[in-house]
Amino acid sequence: MPEETRVVAPAELCEDIHVAFARVATDSPGSIAALQRAVRRFTVALQNDGATPEAVLIALKAVINSGTFHVTTSPSDLSEEDLRQLISSWSIEEFFGDAALSTRPAQEKSAIHH
Repeated sequence: MPEETRVVAPAELCEDIHVAFARVATDSPGSIAALQRAVRRFTVALQNDGATPEAVLIALKAVINSGTFHVTTSPSDLSEEDLRQLISSWSIEEFFGDAALSTRPAQEKSAIHH
């Protein structure tokens, strides 16, 4: 199996995710939607640079793990692990388009509409 090339995301997009995740931690209005937009922009930028889906997810997880993301309360009472799963799901959906939408968990659907 070929070795995966490490993808480096633009610092501005990484910062957007950090800021959006911090807003979720403080339960700011619109915070889930802002986080989703930041994840989608991040995914598109890396995809446009030729990254594979796996490379995008690895880079996204690296960004999340590089910050101090600790959510004690969030919209819809989502746990930190739920938010991390949502972030991965949003990235996959953005990468593959509408084909991935049919697999979206019910909890995510309700979180997006808040």
